[in-house]
Parts: sequence; C-alpha cells; structure tokens
Amino acid sequence: MPVYIRKGPAEIPTPSEKEWTEEENYYLRDPDQLQDHLPQPYRMIDKMVCQVLDSAWEQILIREEARHLEKLKVKATILQATNEVKLRERANCVTTSQDGRYIFAGLPSGIAAFSASTYSLVCTWEAKNVVITSIFITHSGKQLYLLATIDDMGLARLFSFSQDCFFLAKILNEPEDVSKRNNCTKFELSNGGDFAGVFLEGSGESWLEIYRLPKDSWPQELDQVPMTTQRQTSATAQPSGTSEGKSILPVLVMKIKPPKPISGSAFRSPAEALQKSDEGIIIGSGQNNIISTHQWQQQRVLFEHLFRKKLQMSSRVKEVKSRQAMCHFLLPGRILPTGLESASHAAVPSAVCVCWNGCHNLLRYSLLKPAKDKDIEPKPDVVWPCAASIACSCVSLCNSFLAVGFVDGTLTVWDRYLGLPLSVTTLPEDSEITNIQFLDSLVDYQKFKPVNITWKNAKPQLLVLCRNGALYHITAKGGNGTFTVRLTEGSKPAESMICIATPVPFLPGLVLLVSRNGTVSLLDSTEGVEVCCLDLPSAYTLSSPWDPIFAIDTEHQSILLQADRNMCAENAADVKPNSSSLVVFSFTSTPLLEEIQQRKEKATIPLELVSLERRSELYFQARLQSHNARNKQMNDCWQNLRRHAAMVRQQKVQ
Repeated sequence: MPVYIRKGPAEIPTPSEKEWTEEENYYLRDPDQLQDHLPQPYRMIDKMVCQVLDSAWEQILIREEARHLEKLKVKATILQATNEVKLRERANCVTTSQDGRYIFAGLPSGIAAFSASTYSLVCTWEAKNVVITSIFITHSGKQLYLLATIDDMGLARLFSFSQDCFFLAKILNEPEDVSKRNNCTKFELSNGGDFAGVFLEGSGESWLEIYRLPKDSWPQELDQVPMTTQRQTSATAQPSGTSEGKSILPVLVMKIKPPKPISGSAFRSPAEALQKSDEGIIIGSGQNNIISTHQWQQQRVLFEHLFRKKLQMSSRVKEVKSRQAMCHFLLPGRILPTGLESASHAAVPSAVCVCWNGCHNLLRYSLLKPAKDKDIEPKPDVVWPCAASIACSCVSLCNSFLAVGFVDGTLTVWDRYLGLPLSVTTLPEDSEITNIQFLDSLVDYQKFKPVNITWKNAKPQLLVLCRNGALYHITAKGGNGTFTVRLTEGSKPAESMICIATPVPFLPGLVLLVSRNGTVSLLDSTEGVEVCCLDLPSAYTLSSPWDPIFAIDTEHQSILLQADRNMCAENAADVKPNSSSLVVFSFTSTPLLEEIQQRKEKATIPLELVSLERRSELYFQARLQSHNARNKQMNDCWQNLRRHAAMVRQQKVQ
C-alpha cells in the first residue's frame, strides 16, 4: 500500500466550508481517491435530497413487510383428490384431447387411451421395447385425433386415433440402415393437424423437416380398414384396438438447416451484396455483408488478446451442445396473404417461425410457396435480427403477438403483423429466461376460435419463468407502459425451486406451480398470493418432482398428476413395482371455481367474433385513429434531428 508523506513542515490547514467533523481523517486519505465537493448551497440541497430518498426507502420497506405479513395471514385452500386413473406401468408423458374426450399416456410398452369421463381404459397400442417419452396431440375434426410421439431411441411415430382405435400412419425417420438413423429430438403438430415439424440430429448435424399431412383423406381410409384385434370384455384382460394398413403418406414440404456462421465476403460494394440476396427481399441475416475475411481475422485476434484470461477459463468448462430450435406455425390472422381469402383456409397455417439456440435471428418461412427442389435449402421470407441470443419464444392464441426471451434477461413482445416491438422489458441481471407463456385463459375456447379473434386495445399478459426460480407477470401495454410483477423470489434452495409454472385455462388469472420438493399449488398471477394447494392422498407421492408428469383437462375442469404408490403403506405387500396412478383434482364443485367465474364475468374480454371483412375494416380503422399520434411522433423526431444538426453546426463554427 503506498504511503504519501507531506513535503515541508506540517501546517494547520486553512478553514473551509467543509464539515471536518463528518470524517476526522479526511486530509489523511489517499490523494488519488479525493473527490471534488459541491459548494454551498448545492451541498445542502444534495443532503436534503438524500434524506428524502432515505425516508422514502424506509417507507417502502415498511409497506413491503406489511404486505408480506398480509400474504402469510391468508391461508390457502387445500383441495383433495376426487378420482384416480390406475396405470399398469409408470407413464412417461400424459396429455388430454382438446375436446375433453380422451386421456393419452405414453408407457414403457406403447400408448394407452382412457376415457376422460369414466377414467376407464379404452384401448392400447403396444410394441416390444418401445418406450414412448413424448406425446403431442391435436384434434383434426370428425372424431379424428393425430398423435406425434417420440420413443427413447429417437424414432418419430405419427398415429391417428379414431373409433377407439390406434392407426400407425408413418415412422418419419426410419432408415433402411440402423447405423445411419437420425434421432428425433422434438415432434410438433400445427393446430388442426395440417403440418408437422420434426427436429432431427445425425452425423453431427441438426435440421428441421416440415411435412404436410393428408388429414382429409385419412378418415375415409380408416373407415375401410377393419380392426385386427377385437376388444376383450374380460375384467382381467386389457382391451386393445389397433389397426394398420397402407395410406397416403405425409409429404415433405421443406428442410430447414441452422444458419451458417457469418464469414468474410468477397463483395466489393453494398450494391453487389444486395443483388446477391434474391432481389433484396431477405435482409438482416448477416450473410450478405461486405466485411472481408481479413477484417474478421483482425477483429478475432484483437478480441482474443483483450479477453485471453476469460477465454482460457471458459475453454476448460466448454460443453458441446446440439443445435436445438423452436418453431411456431402461424395463422394468416388479420392480414391474409394471397390465396387465403376464403374462410375455409383461414384456419390453415400460412407460415412457420423458426429460431435456433445461440442464434440472433428470428426466421419466418412461407408454407404457401411450392417447393421447387427438396434438396435446395429454402430461404426465409422475413428475418428479424435481435441484439442477443434467443433463449425461448411463444405465440399468443390469436397469433397477433410474438414474445421472444433472450439469454441476457430481456423480453420483447412483437406485433407480428406490423413488425414493430410492442414492449421491451429488462429483468434483473441474474434472471435468465427459460420459459414464456401468454395468459390467454380469459378467452372462451368453445365460442371463439384463434383465427376469428380480434383484440381491442390489446394488452397481452405473459408469464415468465427464469432459471433461478423467479416468476414474473408482465403486462405489455406498449411504449413505456409495461407493468412487471414478481410473483416468486429467485435464488431459493434447490429443493424448493419452481420447476413447472403454467396457466390454467379454466381458472383465469391462476397459475399451476410445481416445486422440486413435490408441493403443488395454484398462484394468483395478479397479486402473487397462493390460493389453493393440491393435496395428494397419503398413500401416494408425486412422481419425479424435478420433471413432473401432469395434464390439464379444460373441458372437465380438472388437473391430473402422476403419483407413485408408497411402499411403506399398510397394504405394501399388494403394491407392484413401478405402480403409479393419475390422481385427478376436479374443480367443478369447489367454491374456488365459483369465485373465479365471478371474476371472469366482471372482467371485460376485449375481443370480438367477426368475419374476415370486418377484421380488415377494424384494422384500417385502428390505423386511421393512430394517424395523428404517428404524425406527432414523426414531427418530434424531425425537430430533434434539426436541433442536433444545429448544435453540430455551431460546434464546427466555433
């Protein structure tokens, strides 16, 4: 530590306006740390402002503590289980149909279908050594259900379920040579079953395949195919129904690969780069740049020289991760593209939105353009560049808003049709976004359809879950009117952190929370108060609390949780290994549902059921109403530019 010695004889310092009583050793401090002090009366004003801020902060702490105590006084309602669905084996995944007729469970030996009203087994599809780990279901109409499944070996199977019978339509990644098989990591279907998205990995590469499904021809073919196995009526035997046969197979529409890393270019001018980008309609991906390879190398050398210590530390813990992606099938919505003027095509997706992890771009591909060559990689119609790497994304029920979460804790809500950000929210530094969901529970699913919904003065609400366990409720009002509420604190102990947070459609404003310690509760997303706790029977415990298996039945207003039978129960001798059940919690006759229904009636739902012509008219009316505000913003912008130009001109003259 350096020591500073005064030169010359020690003298008593001259008096000044500085109050020496505040710090006795003021003149003995390090001279390099000295700061200029404000003269009077500004020093007195600064002191008074600090006192006001300190008193305001004390009042905030007092109010926060009182609010926390009020939350502790409110006792949450304990809801007991109402029914049970017994399983022969422990399920790996559970889902329910949109119309509330069936419950589908992925088992270590196939798939099982249960009746959602009687909880009895309807039929099963069994295969040796086929462990179903993921199920995605959509209702295609005419009592036809499409199921997209993935097993533990990475095989993607497409099933159709009709007349209480499973029909295996296609194994999408079954090769002739097993050693050259590509593993499926994600399998999703569009709403209605018109398209399917399959994420595949193999030979160190990953890509996305989009298929068009012939859902209109499958019901006629299924009526002509007889069942090969009749249902058994014996109480001990398991009923099963399965059917196989030849049918029209899915058609590959496009094959999307991850974007290539940005490299040096040989273009000599921006005009030449623009000509190479397909008539200049695809801009923003960064591929058509005019930065030379030599400039990239110089920038890389400079970066490695400045951050060589951090790069050495990061290289030790570097992990090789596969390229994962998220895709969303987008409906035409308020603005219909060419060829979709009829109402029958309005519910068919017209585009697919894709974003890869570690990528800064959000890519949109059109599903209306015919594929010229399957070997040629399609090019996106729209590229939305972002400032940080994308962590997750979500699309609202009405397909009007798109929410994108980034690795740096920033959340952006886009108006998909205008291509403008509705709001930008920055969460604390330690909040890495892992999941985003829109709170669309106020929409009546029976009366309104996503394609026919028109929002008035839309203020989308989102539920954001972070990696540290913090949960936020964000209302995107546009501009600076974003409202953020922290529902749960982050950085909790590992055993009490939240692993699942999802809105309950039939309970507006309530969120289902599942913690790693096995507790299941319902949280009010507006106030952050725990409303209800789901209590499992004493003989059961929640299966795999770190990755729970659950399903929400909107039609019957119930929640299903998979629970394992305790071996220490009284009848432990009768308990089979891996014995589990689906515990049902029904809300049809609880006082909680009545209170929520009253809240739903008071809430004003800003949507209408309108035709395509009416939607276009409302859209243009909204644009006309915002004409004055947009002109004012433009004038303010030009005035600011003129002032800045005048200031620069004066500085040059001086």
